[in-house]
Amino acid sequence: MSCTFESNQAVLNKVREKGFSNDKLDNPYTLQCECGSTVEMDTFETKCTNCGGIFVVTPCSQDSEANIVFVS
Repeated sequence: MSCTFESNQAVLNKVREKGFSNDKLDNPYTLQCECGSTVEMDTFETKCTNCGGIFVVTPCSQDSEANIVFVS
């Protein structure tokens, strides 16, 4: 799977297409959402319970928090 995408939505679409959304990350992340909430990300796709925004990362990019993208 390529880890280069033209948009954050394309990352989300690919993770869903490949069936990785609910798979566990090797190392979970604690993230600060744009709405101000703290989000515990332990799967490749994680939804903010406050605003509904989605954090997503591909399996080949999960080694760095910098690779996590946000889809509102």
